[in-house]
Amino acid sequence: MRTTRQHTLATLTILATSVLLSACGTTDGQLQSMIEETRRDAAVATHTAEEAKQQAAQAQRLAEDAMARSERVGAQAQQIDEQFERLADEQDNWFINGGNK
Repeated sequence: MRTTRQHTLATLTILATSVLLSACGTTDGQLQSMIEETRRDAAVATHTAEEAKQQAAQAQRLAEDAMARSERVGAQAQQIDEQFERLADEQDNWFINGGNK
């Protein structure tokens, strides 16, 4: 709950704002319009920020998945390289030993 002092300060702030806007030619209706527009803009900004947060989380998950796949592909490439080396060694040994005698 607001204290009496907070309530008084809020009332004075509203009154001062109203007086200043009146001096500038702004009516209470225009002020209410500006407040509503600001609220809508804030709601849109909040929604946009939430969407951005969700997209960032999805991008993080995709990046982690890509890294895991990359590691698996790297391991498979290493195995293939080792198999080619063994085959090359076997072929060299075959030729060194005279092939099909």
